[in-house]
Amino acid sequence: AIDETDKAVTTSGTLTSTDVDNQDNAFTPDSITGTNGDLTIDANGHWFFTANSAFNQLNVGDKVEETFTVSSVDGTPSTIKVTINGT
Repeated sequence: AIDETDKAVTTSGTLTSTDVDNQDNAFTPDSITGTNGDLTIDANGHWFFTANSAFNQLNVGDKVEETFTVSSVDGTPSTIKVTINGT
């Protein structure tokens, strides 16, 4: 989860996977346009999210969530959930 600020919100992380058929941590690179921002993931599972606004309208206790589905190289889906908290 990340907190809204006065500028566009960004966050990142690394997704991991263990695969008996393929190399571990091997993902299909992708760029996904979501409702609240854009997510990109590289072949090693490093993902980056950039919100499409600062979400200043969120009050303390408010939150916006978005879930992105990405795939390992063999097509196994994984999800990345981004939560933006109001401050």
